[in-house]
Amino acid sequence: MWCYNGIQKDQIVADVDDWATNLSTDKLMQYAENYPKSVQKIAHEIANNNHTMVIG
Repeated sequence: MWCYNGIQKDQIVADVDDWATNLSTDKLMQYAENYPKSVQKIAHEIANNNHTMVIG
């Protein structure tokens, strides 16, 4: 996520959403717990935007 420093949240979500179609929501949330709240918010938005994510 460091490469997105200074980029607007909407652009980050759009970029990540493109390749996150089979991402595990649970794993994403566990990963995000190790980062600042700004990253956690983006991870939640990605999880909510991507309806084809794998749960588990």
